[in-house]
Amino acid sequence: VEWHIYYMHAHAPDHTYHKILNDLDHSPDASLREKLAELERSFYISLDRMIGRIAEAAGEDAIIAIVSDHGACPTEPGFKGLRVNLILEKAGLLKFADEEKKVIDWSQTLAFEDRSSYIWINLKSRYPDGIVDDSDYEKVRWEVINALHSYRDPGTGKSPFAFVLRREEARLIGLHGDMIGDIVFGIYPEAPGEHGRHIASGEYSIGSMKGLLILKGPGLKRGFKLENTVNIADLVPTVCYLAKLPVPRDCEGRIIYQALEDPDMHLTELRELEERYERLEETIRVQRALTHSYE
Repeated sequence: VEWHIYYMHAHAPDHTYHKILNDLDHSPDASLREKLAELERSFYISLDRMIGRIAEAAGEDAIIAIVSDHGACPTEPGFKGLRVNLILEKAGLLKFADEEKKVIDWSQTLAFEDRSSYIWINLKSRYPDGIVDDSDYEKVRWEVINALHSYRDPGTGKSPFAFVLRREEARLIGLHGDMIGDIVFGIYPEAPGEHGRHIASGEYSIGSMKGLLILKGPGLKRGFKLENTVNIADLVPTVCYLAKLPVPRDCEGRIIYQALEDPDMHLTELRELEERYERLEETIRVQRALTHSYE
């Protein structure tokens, strides 16, 4: 079967680090840390073997990209679990309907967290059980922002929040549109949490939230380390550029020109084509002149 792009997902690092990273970093049991380090090495060896087999099957002319959507960091010892809805409850902005604090009483809730790093205002105009008038939208947003900025973790005395932004200000981190929260927040890498809350540039102890990117293939530099910041959205346009495939219409990324042997590759090809065309025109002109001279 002829194919243009093959992609797959390997979840072993993500799942394993969720389970072992805290103990791998700061367990007092040295033998446990050693066993976990060996487990870490073993799944990377397995992944490396798999990548080698795929690369061999794809051939030398294939463009190969190894990319992760995020990294991983251990939680700082002493940090308590972070439940933003509990912070909102303490600020009088949210009410739970049960003692386990899992079910929200919407009739007494002004704002709530949902979808990892988003907080939504419980607007009458948006939700069937909303209680906030549109005229109070900005007032409630500032109450939420102040509550988050005022919070300190009881175990460490630190604020877990690296930033708290209103929706319209979140463009600076690449978020915009109706599908993001009324308030967007990010937390420090050593704070407890997962699935999108941590700032992507964060590093703590043995961990880093930065993603991995390795590129190999025709048109790409060899042995080159990128110093520029690369976003995950940059991968698709870069691969399309190299493979001479159309870039998706709504793609928001950019081409990673620093990784290319010839950033002007397509211009170079066009210039060479124009030069060949000019030489062909000159050859035809000379042949016509010779033909006329024999007549």
